[in-house]
Amino acid sequence: MGILSRVVNSIPGLSGLIWRTAEFPKLGLMIHDLYCPIKSPVVKEAIKRLPERVAVERQLRISRAITLGMAHKHLPQEEWMTPEKNVPYMDEAIKQVEREMNLKAQLNEQIYSFKSSNLAISGSLKHALPPSK
Repeated sequence: MGILSRVVNSIPGLSGLIWRTAEFPKLGLMIHDLYCPIKSPVVKEAIKRLPERVAVERQLRISRAITLGMAHKHLPQEEWMTPEKNVPYMDEAIKQVEREMNLKAQLNEQIYSFKSSNLAISGSLKHALPPSK
């Protein structure tokens, strides 16, 4: 849990106030619908891994929010997203993608350091080899 989350949760009623004043619930969006795949390769990959039904529902919510936003309108209050209905549906996919990207970076680093050490050895032994004809 981040520092901001701890501060918000430590003050009674603050999270509810923030939720009521935010625009996205009034457009029917969940918090993970706001994650941008253009700015984050992790989010882009996590969205690809969502179950088809979840991905379609996400896209429908986003499309509806864009339409409402263009018309400067909100959903009727009974259709607003509530904290209870707001499900963090991408958390597991994001964590998995982050783990895989970290592992890939570690493996690339090991491969690069292995290649570099081999180049250093081969360069230092070059003078010991007979000249090629």
